[in-house]
Amino acid sequence: MSKTRKVLALALALVMSCTMAACGGDSETTDGGSTSTSADGTYKIGMIYPMSGGNALFGNAMVSATEIAVDMINEAGGVNGTQIQLVVGDGATSSEASTEATRMIDSEGVNVIIGSMSSGNANAIRSVTERSNVILWETSAVADNVLDGNSGLTFRICDQGSYRGYNAVKFLCEELADDLGKEPSELKIAVINEDSSYGESIAEGAVEAAEEFGVTVAYNEAYDAASTDVSSTVMGIQSAGVDALVAASYINDALLFYDTLTQYDAWPDVLLGCGSGWNDPTIRDTIGADGVEGIFCVDMPSNIELSMLNEENAALLGQFRETYTAETGSEAPLTACVAFMGAYVFLKDILPTAASFSTEDIAAAIQAADIEQTTMIWSLQFDESGQNTGAQSVLMQWQGGELKTVWPAAYANGTYANVPLNK
Repeated sequence: MSKTRKVLALALALVMSCTMAACGGDSETTDGGSTSTSADGTYKIGMIYPMSGGNALFGNAMVSATEIAVDMINEAGGVNGTQIQLVVGDGATSSEASTEATRMIDSEGVNVIIGSMSSGNANAIRSVTERSNVILWETSAVADNVLDGNSGLTFRICDQGSYRGYNAVKFLCEELADDLGKEPSELKIAVINEDSSYGESIAEGAVEAAEEFGVTVAYNEAYDAASTDVSSTVMGIQSAGVDALVAASYINDALLFYDTLTQYDAWPDVLLGCGSGWNDPTIRDTIGADGVEGIFCVDMPSNIELSMLNEENAALLGQFRETYTAETGSEAPLTACVAFMGAYVFLKDILPTAASFSTEDIAAAIQAADIEQTTMIWSLQFDESGQNTGAQSVLMQWQGGELKTVWPAAYANGTYANVPLNK
């Protein structure tokens, strides 16, 4: 145990001893994933993130963050004295994610799985959990269809993709149009997206907002995130003569588009990058602070200032960041921050309020949750579809090598600049 974790554990033990309600934990694994308490008294929870493959950068950060959250809870006494045991699976592909979910349920007896980073993985895992009476606690898959036909066992704590695309165009029209010397109805945009359900949701939201604000979508294309040549797409953007580009990307394709836009001198006046590909520190570290300067990012809140949180959450987020950096050697990216929040709030604020560790009682506790603030700033309450209605996407901008949240005002820790882009 690290020294920093020991310090936090003492504080958490005091808080948790006062706040945790009685929660049954002595039942053994039964059919249908109804409980997952082991013979040694630990409670097993599954965790599936991509630890290899194209999304391993994000997935491994989320694994580390979740492990830190579990360690904090266990070091503070567990859930009413019951220690939490993570059953870890690699969701490198949606097929592997499905296989891992099946293994965890059938062989390990888990009745809660935390995941899953990508929307394809989320849908694959959900196809297993739904038929097995198991809860999927989804921290980061934003495709709108992740909750389609939800039977009441899938819960998403983050925002949804179409909301991000919509907000990108709304911000362009309400905040940036004046800086470009145009009315919204005079603006032309390009919308490009990697072709999974994640990218499609963002693109659909952007197109919907464009129609509402009278913006012309002059170019709209989906592409394969594994592409190694996007020159035809960039030339299409350039030929369309757009004012702004809305791009839903992962990290490798974001880097490829950056290089190709530069190669063809095809930069628009505004780039609104949706998703972790544009806000993960890797893109800054790869192309440099000057390279990312002025690029907007639409995602969950990142680089949250501790002064924006209440005392308890400020201390918790600060401690997590310190621990993550000490253990990984790098700053905690957004994906890690949301994974930490998701695991921690589930274990500290929700699971202890369940009448037992059964699937039904845990689901009821989740539906009853009403958490005013988390370490992501937003609140946590779920509607009938399983969506956290408190989740919020924000507009951030790279400034001086750091991300500043510039919109909406309630989340802002800076003001936007460098419009139009100087590339």
